[in-house]
Amino acid sequence: MPGGDVRVGGEGPNDPVEPRSGMPTVMSVTRRRVSDVGAIVVVAMVALGGCGDRSTTGTTSAPPELSTTVAATTTAPTSAPPSVPTTDAPTTAPGPVSTCAEGELPAAGAVDLVTGEVQWAVCSTAELFRDVVGSSDEVVVLSELTLPGEEVVVRSLADGTERWRRPVAGQPTAMPVGSATAGGIVLSGIGDDTGGIGLAGLDADTGDVVWQLDERLMVLGQSETVAVVAGVDPGAGGPPVVRGIDRATGAEVWTSDVVFADYSGVGVARSPAVVWDSTIAIPTGQSLTALDIATGAVRWVGPQTDHPVAAESVVVGTIDNGRRIRALDAFSGELLWEAPGRASYGELLAIGDGIVVVNALDTPELVAHLLRDGSERWRVDKAGFGEPQLTVGTTVVTLWEGSLAALSTADGSVLWAAEEPFGSPWMTTVAVVGSTMVVAINSRPWAD
Repeated sequence: MPGGDVRVGGEGPNDPVEPRSGMPTVMSVTRRRVSDVGAIVVVAMVALGGCGDRSTTGTTSAPPELSTTVAATTTAPTSAPPSVPTTDAPTTAPGPVSTCAEGELPAAGAVDLVTGEVQWAVCSTAELFRDVVGSSDEVVVLSELTLPGEEVVVRSLADGTERWRRPVAGQPTAMPVGSATAGGIVLSGIGDDTGGIGLAGLDADTGDVVWQLDERLMVLGQSETVAVVAGVDPGAGGPPVVRGIDRATGAEVWTSDVVFADYSGVGVARSPAVVWDSTIAIPTGQSLTALDIATGAVRWVGPQTDHPVAAESVVVGTIDNGRRIRALDAFSGELLWEAPGRASYGELLAIGDGIVVVNALDTPELVAHLLRDGSERWRVDKAGFGEPQLTVGTTVVTLWEGSLAALSTADGSVLWAAEEPFGSPWMTTVAVVGSTMVVAINSRPWAD
């Protein structure tokens, strides 16, 4: 399966990017901070998922009990420009193409990024927590989590048809950049013969195990050929040293002296690192360390910047328990600016087209900061639009449970807005490939 121009974000979680100035699309995945159910897996394993549904647009191998239906130290300037009014009534996107059958609930769906029109929807009898954890130009990869177990599910991007599903141990690893099926491999946590948790490379077409490592590893980031990992088993002994493994075989490519340490104090079900070009920046305690993905060589060490994203030669994250936004130069790690503000729930920052869009700290507004100097391009009332998930080209995607919308990066004006487009108030995460936006949907609300 070839790679595509993909972006992933999550409800109240993190990022993607329009490739510009040598900075390619960044993908990150998050479930809402940590639900009571998700904490059983996420806290124990940090980021290594879910149970499921199946589409009726084609024959699938889903469990028979699951009946489903497819419907179609510098500071940002304090003087901000005046707020951009949004007095025009937002465009209302078309509603769902159908409703679920009795006993079923929405599970996933897709809308057109430009119009908000629903393209397809999937319903299921299973009560699950779901997240989009990756995508390519052909498929979307989802995590499905419930107390009895977890599954990774691969669906067709075109119509939601299920390609395959597989029980796994722990949450399927979040992919911070690139195609989730690069090299024909989907990376995922998996149970070993002793009941422990390992990391596996699954065949992207069938879900079969291609290789397996019987150690608990977190995938921090990846290129098309190398996955950067660190151990996350507190009982294994020794620090979580960062190393690179071959995506195709699981063989070690390089190791380093760099120790992964996330001091953000916020647990989310995705990697806390960021990838751009051939570089990965990893939390290392009170610092952020950038490495060459191919060799593990250190490129720079900058100040602590939590849950970062990257675009256009700028890395942006949070500090001070998520109450300030910090931006670094992506080539040197030097501090560019700081400003009050917070990421979306799950530590998401929407970045691209020269701005990063965040939540105002003390007002119900969205604020777009220019990437290089932190000055404001615009700020708007976010009522009814949700929180920023990701930026695709000149569009900012926002989501909050039942609300989904698209805003202009130029002025924050509303391009379209939809309330419960799939008939559910529990949408969780989004991914965008081309003009298709896929949305994962819970069967019940988060418990946090």
